[in-house]
Amino acid sequence: MNKSVFVSFLAAVALCFVCAGCLTAVVVGTGAAVVATTVFNEPKWDHENFAGGFFRAAAPKAGNVAVSPYSAATVLSLTYTGATNNTAAGMATALALENHGADAALVFQRLNRALADAGATGGIKLESSNSIWPKTGLVLNPSFVATAKKGFNCGVYPVMMNEDGRARINKFVLKETSGLVQGIIPPPLTDDCELILVNTLYFKAKWMREFEANNTTERAFHAPDGDVQAKFLSRTGAYKYAACNGYSALYMPYRGGKVEMVVFLPTEDFGMEAFVKELGRDLITRTDAVAAEKQVGVRLPKFSVESSLELKQPLINLGMGLAFSDMAEFPGITTDAPLKIDRVIQKVRVDVDEEGTEAAAATSVMMWAAAMMPLPPQEKFIADRPFFFMIRERTTNVVLFMGRIEKPGLKQNAEDSDGK
Repeated sequence: MNKSVFVSFLAAVALCFVCAGCLTAVVVGTGAAVVATTVFNEPKWDHENFAGGFFRAAAPKAGNVAVSPYSAATVLSLTYTGATNNTAAGMATALALENHGADAALVFQRLNRALADAGATGGIKLESSNSIWPKTGLVLNPSFVATAKKGFNCGVYPVMMNEDGRARINKFVLKETSGLVQGIIPPPLTDDCELILVNTLYFKAKWMREFEANNTTERAFHAPDGDVQAKFLSRTGAYKYAACNGYSALYMPYRGGKVEMVVFLPTEDFGMEAFVKELGRDLITRTDAVAAEKQVGVRLPKFSVESSLELKQPLINLGMGLAFSDMAEFPGITTDAPLKIDRVIQKVRVDVDEEGTEAAAATSVMMWAAAMMPLPPQEKFIADRPFFFMIRERTTNVVLFMGRIEKPGLKQNAEDSDGK
């Protein structure tokens, strides 16, 4: 390799290192231990298929729900960098991430640079943090700490695994999410817990084209179990719009143009269940391909959705089961004690009104020991029946939040069948 090629190679590698953002916590317990290997190239992350698969696995089958694929992927990928052998392979499968070990940090380093750039745009607040909370006295592998700091911009905060420690972590999360996410670590927090990894994501932005409050009207929303009254935002303007087989899609940009909400409205014949079954990279790509700017008459209900999800069983269903077992291998994190994941918890809140959107997510992985007059509309997008939404960063198309709304205006907690 000549000198210029080698310098270019080093520059390319340097550009790959980035930090992650979302609210997610990981708690580590006991399992087995072996030696880690590193591959010095960035893995591919099929984030759109992960987002679709994650929603299908984690969301309840009915009711309002919101999830953050990016928050979950960030903290789980941080945990994955310390896994080896079949544990690492299973986690990579579940995350739709190529199994390249610690180099997963390169993926999130690059993506978070894009998110930081979007957050620097006027009119948008997009903030993320990652933190590691080891039990006082637990010695972490220096290479894991280096990867966490360099690739995920993590701080490391030793803490007692008791009520005081739980309060400290929850206070940190509450601050990082501007008060939207409370109690990400549930009681009790006991000395069995060895390590908690936390990712936070906070988003607040105004619509590029705000809705006039005096145009908001109360109308019927056709929920699955009968009509309910909801307050609908209303305006006509230029939006990207796609009419697809079985659904239509409306693209609603936020100020600065680097983040957007895409609202998918399944037809009554197609239905939400069929739409969610198809949700993934192919659906999103073909929708983007046919979207074109038109004058659209928009009616969208104001909504607030809040979810609390136990993700252990969904992640096992996605192929991560070994990481939760006593045969788990996380020697890259610490050699003080063999670790296994005990619980993964995510809390998400999304509020949408005339001005814009405020949203936050938190995921914890707990590891234990084993305004001009508008032109007439060319299309109408009237979301008066169950719809799906997705908030994504536009340069990478990475999905930050997504959810299903069946009854707007209601906050609904959701838990998976694991029942924890």
